[in-house]
Amino acid sequence: MKYFSIFLIFSFAYAGVSATSTKIYVQQENWQKALENAQKWKEEEPNNAEPYLWLGYIYTRLSDYKNAGLSFLEGYNKNPKFYQKKEFEKKLSIGGQNLINFDQFLIAIMNSAIQFYNEENYENAIKISEFIINIDPNNAKAYQILSSSYQILAQKEKDENKKLEFLNKSRKLLETYNEKNPNDPKAKYFLSLFYYDDAQNSLLKNDTTNYKENLKKAKQILESAIKIDSTKPEMFFQLAEINFELGNYNDAILNYEKSLKYDSTKFETYYNLSISYIKVKNYDLALKNLLKANEIKPNEYQVLYFISLLNFEKKNYKDALNWIEETISVKETSEAYELKANILKELKRNEEALKAIEKAENLKKKGL
Repeated sequence: MKYFSIFLIFSFAYAGVSATSTKIYVQQENWQKALENAQKWKEEEPNNAEPYLWLGYIYTRLSDYKNAGLSFLEGYNKNPKFYQKKEFEKKLSIGGQNLINFDQFLIAIMNSAIQFYNEENYENAIKISEFIINIDPNNAKAYQILSSSYQILAQKEKDENKKLEFLNKSRKLLETYNEKNPNDPKAKYFLSLFYYDDAQNSLLKNDTTNYKENLKKAKQILESAIKIDSTKPEMFFQLAEINFELGNYNDAILNYEKSLKYDSTKFETYYNLSISYIKVKNYDLALKNLLKANEIKPNEYQVLYFISLLNFEKKNYKDALNWIEETISVKETSEAYELKANILKELKRNEEALKAIEKAENLKKKGL
């Protein structure tokens, strides 16, 4: 008869020393000792997912959510079955008493993803968020973090192919998030920006059909976002931009005005609003908003030029001359000298007008 060692016969009946020590220290809430023994347990059984579960739990109790998330993820990579709700809660229990329920676990790893994201560690934020989606496919927040992380990576990426890859991932994830959480206006806002960018790309390709279709889709999504939250200036500003490009100038004016109601400090809003008023030939309000834009951001060539031009249209020739002189002091261009010539002509200062025309011609030759 062949005799087997007692160790071989009974080794299945009890856990290893490090595993047992880990659980004892957890019971005692001696988290540092529990952590040390869980690390040893991991080294002794590198292919076993269970020590990673315990490490994740211990890090959670230590409020070290980043390491908790990474430990739980490593355990998942070794044995995904451990991360089914019943199995997970069974594994992380002592004497039949569960230590952390599945919902608490999801909160812990979400905290991990958020911390990595806030620290601009987008690689780990993506890893943890993808892990969350694998075990909780309807977790809207994880889709949001993923989409935002890929969008930021796209902004940082220099390689155009890689940039496009990140943007496509971001868009798909954002669309999924929007489906799962349709009452989030911020998600709709960012989704509308994707369609707006598509419109601009279509325009570059002279594809006017898709240009208009993408603008209309962006408008539709933005309008649904504003129905949920009508206090965000950036949403009204973007909707105004879209309406302007679609030729809906009165709607653009309405939305620029609403944007200013919530943020009256933005130069671009006043400037774009003034251009919209010019389109509908309301020169008084156009001039009013240009002057406001100039207060916020003085010495902008285009603003100064339009202020002069509007004064010229209103036959305020002396004011027009003062503003065109200021325009030229910022930047000498042929169009500025041509306007100056026309103003001087109306003021019956013909010799000076001729000199301005001559200056305009010389600048044209230089491509200015």
